[in-house]
Amino acid sequence: MTVPDAPPAALWRRIAGVLGAVAVSASAFAILQHKVWVDFLAVAEQVGSSRLGWLAVAVLLVPVQVVLAAERWRMCSAELGLPLDRRAAAQEFGLGMALNQILPGGVGGDVVRVWRQRRRGWIVATRAAVADRMVGWVVLAATAAAGLLAWTPLTGTPAPEGALPAAASVAALGLAVIALPKGIFGIGTLSSDARSLLFARPLELVGLSLALTVSILASFGACALAVDGQPGGWLLTAGPVALLAMSIPLSFAGWGLREASLVPLLAMLGWSPETALATSVLAGITLFIGALPGLLVLWLSPAKPET
Repeated sequence: MTVPDAPPAALWRRIAGVLGAVAVSASAFAILQHKVWVDFLAVAEQVGSSRLGWLAVAVLLVPVQVVLAAERWRMCSAELGLPLDRRAAAQEFGLGMALNQILPGGVGGDVVRVWRQRRRGWIVATRAAVADRMVGWVVLAATAAAGLLAWTPLTGTPAPEGALPAAASVAALGLAVIALPKGIFGIGTLSSDARSLLFARPLELVGLSLALTVSILASFGACALAVDGQPGGWLLTAGPVALLAMSIPLSFAGWGLREASLVPLLAMLGWSPETALATSVLAGITLFIGALPGLLVLWLSPAKPET
């Protein structure tokens, strides 16, 4: 009798990645339920009876987000010596966003995007993708910090406990991302790339990042309207905090992290936890639906084999 071969180490790593992402998302939902008790049946009812018109708006905003993010990536790539045309950048970024919705960690699509550019140079493709992420994260961190500082003027309610230290910490972390010395192996070079990009094209990169953030927050607002919530100051205060939590590459497409950050903050603004959670869940669903067409790139433009 032959003994079957043990699964390769790569397979075990993939399994561990999937299980880890599931555990993070599940734990975040458990923490949410502990912090703010939610009637999940009521949430399901709100999601099921949500207004399709507003959900369609949220879905249609996803291609806008793809175009904005792809243009930022194209600029970063060009500055680092990897020119891309706009159509190719939009196709590849659309594919990456779609894959990030179904692969654990939220960065698998970025890895595939780099892999599909490998014939033009692994190193520069990796640097461009990571630097693009870092530039976007720095702008998002600054937006979240500003939103926390402006909480009371924008919402008319007292700021959450610890908002000032949290804003300072987020701002400091964002600054640190682009301030690391180049001599630090690996991460120092990437930090230097992001820093150079922001100095080289500050208006374009910051403007695109802000436009991307606004478009995502607009989709949040559409999802809120779909369940009788209301757009308002929360989009500029709690919204960026939720986006920042989603950007942590640990869960499935930000699921759980988005809810655990957004729902308690909206509850502080007088929202029912059920409406807040329904809004967040619909934001995740519409992002998933809007991003899925990106998978067509695998059929329309398959990766070319190495020669």
